[in-house]
Amino acid sequence: MGKPSLTTTPISTPQKQVKIDRQIRHPEWSISRKQLNYDVMIMRLETPLDEADAAKPIPVNTNPNYPSPDQSLRAYGFGLTEDGTASNYLREAQLTYISNDLCWGREISFNNVLKSDEVMCTDPFDDKTATCLGDSGGPLTDVNSNSLVGVISFGVGCKADLIPDGHVRLSEVYDWIHEQMCLISANPPLDCAFTTKPRDPSAVNVMIDFTHDFYPEQTTYAITSKKTRKTLYAGPEYIPKRIESHEESIFLPPGEYTFDLYDLGGNGLVSPNGNGHWKLSAKYDGCAYTELASGGSSFKNQQATKFVVSERTTSYNDKCDENPYADSIEPINNTLSDTSDITSQEWLKCSDRKDLEETSGQFFSTTCDCRSSLTTGKVELFCKNKNGDDCAHNHQTCKTTSECCSGRKCLSGHCRSNGPVTSGRDSQRIGDRSVGGAAARSSRRHGNLRRR
Repeated sequence: MGKPSLTTTPISTPQKQVKIDRQIRHPEWSISRKQLNYDVMIMRLETPLDEADAAKPIPVNTNPNYPSPDQSLRAYGFGLTEDGTASNYLREAQLTYISNDLCWGREISFNNVLKSDEVMCTDPFDDKTATCLGDSGGPLTDVNSNSLVGVISFGVGCKADLIPDGHVRLSEVYDWIHEQMCLISANPPLDCAFTTKPRDPSAVNVMIDFTHDFYPEQTTYAITSKKTRKTLYAGPEYIPKRIESHEESIFLPPGEYTFDLYDLGGNGLVSPNGNGHWKLSAKYDGCAYTELASGGSSFKNQQATKFVVSERTTSYNDKCDENPYADSIEPINNTLSDTSDITSQEWLKCSDRKDLEETSGQFFSTTCDCRSSLTTGKVELFCKNKNGDDCAHNHQTCKTTSECCSGRKCLSGHCRSNGPVTSGRDSQRIGDRSVGGAAARSSRRHGNLRRR
């Protein structure tokens, strides 16, 4: 981050520390962290702020036309400074808002960020200050800090150069923010009663029983509906602890789902101090749980498991202790698809194809992701072009060249790697720095942006 904010010495007045007891990430955030769109999370304070606290709430901007081009903004954080060390006190950077058309119009390939309304870009102000590593998640406000317009997300390096910094535009995700405030806040907004959606009466109570390994910060998971392809639970929504079990209760309507588990460390839920595991169970009668799916610790980066929530065949019983036969109901027909630890071959093969496609398509803003198909259950490669539309990767079927990713041509009904052109562009180096900066793995440099 740029210059010091408020003070150049640690604050000496008594500080109030408040724990975080709940975290909810946006459901559109990529569980594999390969795509940086919707890089925003809601965190709940264990105890609310009061009027005597030095920290005060700040209004969230809801106007999609604000800020306006060339408007000055301020970013705050404790990230790396000019000498490469983390700051011990809050620092600020003055930035200039630029439109997405201008941001993407500089012939810079943002391979792992799709151009969409929830992304906003800034330029260093007067070529002096910029955000840096460690500032991600910090606030982006108007120049007087009267309105929270964004959240710091991604960028390349820390220099004040021609490569824009990226942020989440909060006006585009405000409906989701407001919904979460209504659901989990101790002091919800007054209009929540008019906006909160009622629960589906057919929904079944599903328990997520998750035991973390020694590195819970590396683990994320999600439950996705096969019917809608939407993420219905983006976990963990609690604050995980080392070698600790946690039970989370959610409600899911009858249907088919996928439980996707991702480990950033690449060693599954295995750790020297203890391994993790998980189980999903449904409470069909209000008393007894029926296991839906479970998984162990042995996988690498990703594990995908299909499961089915059946319709209830009996009404809920709220007096389980008074009825010793409450659990004795006809077994639910819960046809469970193959539960597999997708550890090595399928995911590794798909990862290699993903790297090949994104390397070939680095000048076309092609972005790909390996996911277990909700239709076939197999690990498949899904790619999008610079407009965020689905496109066919190498050797996939096609009718016209416009359907193919990465400048490939449609030959004999298939997208072929026919020496994709680069639209007359060179290696796109600005100021001796590769566009997009370092990739997540040091051995592979594909122009991926890095989170701040």
